[in-house]
This record gives sequence, structure tokens and C-alpha cells, in this order.
Amino acid sequence: QIILRTASVSLNTTNYENDLNAILTAMQQYGGWAEYQSASGEADSRRASLTLRIPADRLDDFLADVKQIGSLKNLETSAQDVSANYYDTESRKAIYEAQRERLTELLAQAEDVADIIEIENSLADLQYKIENLQGSLNRWDSYSETSVVNLTLREIAVSEDKAETSLSARLGDAVKTSFREAGEFFSDMLIFLVL
Repeated sequence: QIILRTASVSLNTTNYENDLNAILTAMQQYGGWAEYQSASGEADSRRASLTLRIPADRLDDFLADVKQIGSLKNLETSAQDVSANYYDTESRKAIYEAQRERLTELLAQAEDVADIIEIENSLADLQYKIENLQGSLNRWDSYSETSVVNLTLREIAVSEDKAETSLSARLGDAVKTSFREAGEFFSDMLIFLVL
């Protein structure tokens, strides 16, 4: 099977430079590299956008480490099986290569100029198709061996981080209170029914 795996990660941070370095260090530790990297913004509002290539067999480990950096806002992964397209492309490439071999033999035997020109044009067309198909195979090989991780690191002010934490805490407390009150309600109902 030829499986292409990708991931999208969004992180918030109050320690931008250290967390960015931690991401790049983890990338190197797992044998990956940065295919694209950009940064924008000013202090307290900087943003880094990275496209990383991570060996496919190390992707899960890399993501587990990255999730511990900063504050995770979003993580999505996907896997695409391109096996059918891959093997179909291989088959078409083999057919074109067989045609190229036959035309090369005909070219060696041709004596008429018009025939030679026609065969050469056909060979050039076949070569173009073969190279395109080989390019597709090479890309699939590359993407099956190294997964793509699109990662965004956004710097936020400490006050904003505290506000988000406070909101999460309030939501958590509200949920706990709701469950507690529901439990008390059903407990009272049970006593009422028994009486």
C-alpha cells in the first residue's frame, strides 16, 4: 500500500522563541527538515508558519512531542491511500516504455526521411509522457516516505493566556456543577418516589 499521511497543527505560545526552537529541535531529532518556513508580526504577536517533512514512521512520535509545546489549539491528521493510482501509473509507464522500445527499433530500420521524422516525433511524445508519469511516481514515493506537517505557532500575551485558562476553568467548574446538581435532583426524586 502507498499511504500519504499529513498533519495540521496549531499552537499558541507565550514563549515564542523557545517554543519555536523546541519544534525545530524535535523535527531534527526525528530526522525531518523544514520545507517552508516564514515568520511575521512584532513582539507579543509574532506568528510562524512551517511546512515540515517528517519520516512517516516517526510522525506519531513527533506529533506527541509537539503537542506538549505551548498550548495546543488544533491537531488534525489524514491518510490517503493512493495505491490504485500508483500502480495504474506504473502500468501506463511500462506500456509507453515498451512502445518506445519498438519505435526505437523501427527508427534504426527506417530509411525514408518522412518516416524518420514521424517516428522521432512519436518518440519525443512518448518520452514526455514517460517523464511525467515517472515524476508522479517519484512524488508519491517521497510523500509516502516523509509525511507533511503544516504547523502554525502563534504568540499571545501572557494576559490572554491567563484569560483563556480562566475561561477553561470556569467552563470546567460549570460542567462539574451541572453534574452535581443533576445528581442531587435525581437523588431527591428517588427519595420522593420511595416516600
